[in-house]
Amino acid sequence: MISALVGEIGAPVWDAMVPQRTQPRSPAAPLLAGQVLHPRRDAIVAAYRLLAGSARVSGSPAFAALSDAKVDACALFQVAINRDGERLRAFGSDAGVD
Repeated sequence: MISALVGEIGAPVWDAMVPQRTQPRSPAAPLLAGQVLHPRRDAIVAAYRLLAGSARVSGSPAFAALSDAKVDACALFQVAINRDGERLRAFGSDAGVD
């Protein structure tokens, strides 16, 4: 899964989603703090499918359950970017994954 993710984040489409920073950022702040992203649904869905497929072949029952789940990839992306632990746990619960 890690190699799939590393390969995906190297794609130029992801750089285009994050505008150049115009304001300074505190070193302690999250990298994307204060940024307005311009996500592309097709890229997010493709990345989720790639990760879900990698999860399926990993042999882990929890990962297989996640790859089988009907997940709104864009909503999951938003939750992950915002580091919303409560909603992230809800995604896992809905998918039957702890």
